Amino acid sequence: MGIISHFFDRKAFSAATLTKAVLIPVGAMGQESAGIVTSEGRCSKSFNVVKGMGMISNVFNDDAIRKLKGSIGIGHTRYSTSAASEEVNCQPFVVHTAHGALAVAHNGELILMQNLMCIKHRPKVNCALSGDCDDSREAEGWVVSSESCGFLSIGAQYVREVFPGEIIEMTRHGIRTIDIVSRPANKLQAFCIFEYVYFARADSIFEGQMVYAVRTQCGRQLAIEQPVEADIVSAVPESGNAAAHGFSRQSGISFAEVLCKNRYVGRSFIQPTNRLRRHMIAKKFGEIEFKI
Repeated sequence: MGIISHFFDRKAFSAATLTKAVLIPVGAMGQESAGIVTSEGRCSKSFNVVKGMGMISNVFNDDAIRKLKGSIGIGHTRYSTSAASEEVNCQPFVVHTAHGALAVAHNGELILMQNLMCIKHRPKVNCALSGDCDDSREAEGWVVSSESCGFLSIGAQYVREVFPGEIIEMTRHGIRTIDIVSRPANKLQAFCIFEYVYFARADSIFEGQMVYAVRTQCGRQLAIEQPVEADIVSAVPESGNAAAHGFSRQSGISFAEVLCKNRYVGRSFIQPTNRLRRHMIAKKFGEIEFKI
């Protein structure tokens, strides 16, 4: 799933336009549905919402973007893992609480849903929060994204990663850490390896390193640990390319493409059924026969 959040100090900025621009590069993480919620910052009870089934370009045409007024917004693209692939499950969700309306986009499963519902409907919830202001600098706005690859498309400068369990606040004065949820004692941080292997775009940054560099190094390490005798090294594009090049360089075995990819077909792995996955694969790849 791709998740984007924007705050812009100037009313001239359209959060919807910029959110769509950042969602497109990270949209490969979710192609079933997409949604954007914006606010003009005047009333916590009033949000502008557009969401629907399908790709980003299909959901957000010019008319949809015009409806999404405001300089504050969040966006989401969905790849379902449990709930049905239906419009009712499109995010972001807008829910009404004792403290006003709340727009939520999330990645994963809310396993304590009943407890959270009880908290949501309490008349009053008092929280003791503390934190030091950091990353406060002159800026026209702030963007938070599930991947960094979309920043360049809107001219945003990469600052840092959001820490695991970190709650941040974005205002016209900068960004502020509200809290960081602590891990149990003696529990090491565990990053999802599938981001490096498949999900993330190659030019995204995680844990201070570019995904492409990690994939290349994995290929090098594989050649060291599991050497083979072969005529060529190849890959299933795109995510396997960097690892194959790393294996090739380390082993000295030439790299060659054996699959031709149709770049106008979306990701097959994240399709909701095996039938759709097989159908997309048949359209996506062709063999370069004389190399096989």
